[in-house]
Amino acid sequence: AGIAWNNGRFFAHGLGTWLEGDSRNGSEFAWVAQAGMNFAVGDAAKLLLGAGYNQFDLAGATPVYGDPDDFYGNSYVLDPITGELVFAYDYRQIQAFAEYAFRLGGRPVVLFTDYVINTEADANDTGYLFGARYGAAKARGHVFSGTYAFHDNWNFKLTYFLNEIELASGSPRDFDKLMLDLNFKYK
Repeated sequence: AGIAWNNGRFFAHGLGTWLEGDSRNGSEFAWVAQAGMNFAVGDAAKLLLGAGYNQFDLAGATPVYGDPDDFYGNSYVLDPITGELVFAYDYRQIQAFAEYAFRLGGRPVVLFTDYVINTEADANDTGYLFGARYGAAKARGHVFSGTYAFHDNWNFKLTYFLNEIELASGSPRDFDKLMLDLNFKYK
């Protein structure tokens, strides 16, 4: 379940999801919240500042995706009772992020940064990202979409992307994606 609010100046996003829905294996639940604000800088530039909090209670759990030993760089330990490899820590992360957008040579430029710290980990608890994007990424293809409103506040939406990506590489590849959404609008 997700929620988003944006009035142009301030924004807030929230998401709650089950990482594992199989009742035989438990039902790990995760949630994410972010909020921030947008600033105009001069006539053509924009600055976005935000913060967030994520909670993934996984300590003692086996990987939800992939093979039983796929921890994708996360800390793990051997469970002395079951003998299985399990996540060593829960993930309760505090995040700060920023984006600065402007135009250079008629093309959009975005400079961005993200900083996160896991308050549950004893070591290797900090992550950061710095990056830049120049121009706009394009994909050649088609998007097919349809919505069915079965109530004034509820609807189903189906979106199918039939695209080619990596066009600049000289050997593009197909990218097909099907999205199904259930939407609720609060009035």
